[in-house]
Amino acid sequence: GNNLFNRGWNSRYCILKHEYFYYFKSAEELQTPLGEINILFGFAKPCTASGSRKNSFEIVASDRTYMFACDTPEELKDWVHTLQQSNQTLMNAILRNTIEERRKSILFVLQDDFMEMEQIAQKNRDLSKEILLRPENVTCADCGAAEPRWASINLGIFICIECCGVHRNLGAHISKVRSVTLDEWEEETLEHMSSLGNIKSNSQYEASLPASRKIAPGCPQEDRQAFIEAKYRDKEFFSFRPTN
Repeated sequence: GNNLFNRGWNSRYCILKHEYFYYFKSAEELQTPLGEINILFGFAKPCTASGSRKNSFEIVASDRTYMFACDTPEELKDWVHTLQQSNQTLMNAILRNTIEERRKSILFVLQDDFMEMEQIAQKNRDLSKEILLRPENVTCADCGAAEPRWASINLGIFICIECCGVHRNLGAHISKVRSVTLDEWEEETLEHMSSLGNIKSNSQYEASLPASRKIAPGCPQEDRQAFIEAKYRDKEFFSFRPTN
């Protein structure tokens, strides 16, 4: 990871068990892992940055990025595929459990209250879907990655999981991050997101952004962090007068 391996690469024995990816000092020392990563909140992908170690991949979590290297291209492909599939399976399971728990709880609500709750929930679902389908919100506000599934509700933008980790590190006083698919959104939050969106927010936060400074999907994590910190924490490109 960013802190663990910057001083050099070390051999690690790794295990994927349920929703956790564990790494140990060796196969003979499995009592206590050196660390663990919750795959539900981590996304694995091959390292593509210039200078990356051969057959390496990274797991982008909400707090940091972890880097690992395999012995062969086949092992790299297997690890990345398995980790991505585990992430998707866990996401689907949580969604199914959430729907089931919500259905059970509704059974105990009086009919009149149920009708009122359903009307409000349906209104919020319809509004959420309409906001997500707007052309300006189908890509990440920061790097342009497709199908963002996270949002900064105070900035009014939709972001990808890789940019989400940097936003979390900015602090909630700068960026309040929510999951589009896992978190329950209040009506006020939806109305705020509807009134803003990626284009309106970027018209201020990227008002004076040089084209050469804009990051792209798959960019090195250090470039992503530097750009997002300059954009939101330092307001380096910000203008109170939105541009077209």
